[in-house]
Amino acid sequence: MPSETSYSHIIQVINESDVLDKMNDILKETAILESFLEDEHVAFMRAILKRVMLLVHQ
Repeated sequence: MPSETSYSHIIQVINESDVLDKMNDILKETAILESFLEDEHVAFMRAILKRVMLLVHQ
């Protein structure tokens, strides 16, 4: 189990990167290509991602 310091460092690195945005873009593109996601769902996904990002950045 990582120490609190290690965990804090990992969270800081994630917060300073755009990895979550890139992951969301890839997931969204894949879902659209596979017909799992339609345009009206994109706004909903953006709202969820925005909330996740706010939680991560706290």
